[in-house]
Amino acid sequence: WIKKGSKGIALIDNTSGPKTKLRYVFDVQDTYKVRNLGKDPQLWNLPVEGEQLVADYLQEQLSLEDIEGGLAESLHQAAKESMQEWLPDALEELRLDVTGTFLEELDEQNQEVEFRELMTNSVWYVLLN
Repeated sequence: WIKKGSKGIALIDNTSGPKTKLRYVFDVQDTYKVRNLGKDPQLWNLPVEGEQLVADYLQEQLSLEDIEGGLAESLHQAAKESMQEWLPDALEELRLDVTGTFLEELDEQNQEVEFRELMTNSVWYVLLN
């Protein structure tokens, strides 16, 4: 059951026939079992043995460089690649709001370097978790 007041995330569900519907999902912490009738969710876990398979798959699917470092480095490369796609738009937004930050004192090239590194590391952190 879903705890009262919990907010779900709407996902497009096109698996329920000809009509597209919204399906809501909730964080596991927003749910509870009723009188032991429910089941505990099985949380996904990647075994250490599978890390290289995932790294190889990512390298192939995302056309990443063939590098050493296993899954962590493949995820780092994936983060860098994803940053390149939306960095120009994000930089435009950033430059409108650098007043009062340390970025204000930097030229545009150094703002871009700092921002790219921050965002790449942030995406990488999320992927690692």
